[in-house]
Amino acid sequence: MKRLLLTTFLTFTACLVYCKSPEKPEYPADTLSYEFYGTIASLDSSVLTVRRTFGDFLPETGTEGTLSKSFELKMFNEMTNGWIEIGQSIVKYINKDTIAFDVKSVLTDTDTDSNKSEYFKPFSEIKFTWAGSIPRDDLAYKTGMSYYNKDNDIAMQYFERTLKLNPEYHKALNMLGVIKQSKNEFDSAIVYFERALALDGRNVTYLKNMAMAWFAQGKYRESHDYACQAITFDSTDAQAHFLKGMTQYYLLKVSSTDETKQQVTKELDIALNLDPNNNYFYSQRAYIRNEFGDHEGACNDAKKVEMLGGNDAEMLMNAYCTNHKKEKQ
Repeated sequence: MKRLLLTTFLTFTACLVYCKSPEKPEYPADTLSYEFYGTIASLDSSVLTVRRTFGDFLPETGTEGTLSKSFELKMFNEMTNGWIEIGQSIVKYINKDTIAFDVKSVLTDTDTDSNKSEYFKPFSEIKFTWAGSIPRDDLAYKTGMSYYNKDNDIAMQYFERTLKLNPEYHKALNMLGVIKQSKNEFDSAIVYFERALALDGRNVTYLKNMAMAWFAQGKYRESHDYACQAITFDSTDAQAHFLKGMTQYYLLKVSSTDETKQQVTKELDIALNLDPNNNYFYSQRAYIRNEFGDHEGACNDAKKVEMLGGNDAEMLMNAYCTNHKKEKQ
């Protein structure tokens, strides 16, 4: 069995729930035009509900802007498509990727309710455009995030620009660490994570990232300490418990007792109780259970991975379930 590799699963980014915005809002801002695209879900009186399909930014409740509808028509024997403005609206509320608009005025010939319903047909493509002011450091950071995992070199340039505009923008520091870690430049990653934690020491995402960077270098004691800190600030974080259990497992090679083995399985159990459909957690617990002599438990975890559609299900079944091997023969 290959050595357990956490890096295939635990890539933590600054865009998770624990990240906070910088506390200083006084940095220069730009007024820009924003837009997002969606499809009409429903129209109830003057309230239009739209499901977002594309757009890096979302308007805030109360934002005023213009709704446009896509069109396609044939001109001179060729198909032409584009957008036509259909009305002014205000964002009434936002629920995840669903946005409700209060349609203030309609720019097209839709005076009657029947015409309006016909024009705002469900599944029609809609664009919402609005003007907004965004601090330049936020803009640079969000642009960097739009390039993250597409072109990380460009993403890094924008994160570095963010820090020139605002040296205390810890989300940019964390993202530079994440990218450095993806390049296996762990020493540099740790420096960035340390700087981010110096500005936001209770940030669970940053603590887990630091734990991962130490783990990747075989520094299990340091990794364990940061995982424990993450749990201190959020005891419901499944990944933090998983990291703690994994670091404890590798520390067993230094000091192995029944008590420490129980601590390992306890943390992995907690992680799976918090995230019961995580097939990666099950696959790693299967390996550890087998190492600890719990062959039945290892087989049960392998079956769970198979049920969840894990890519390594067949390998785990062959390794830990004797009956499965006999059936194959």
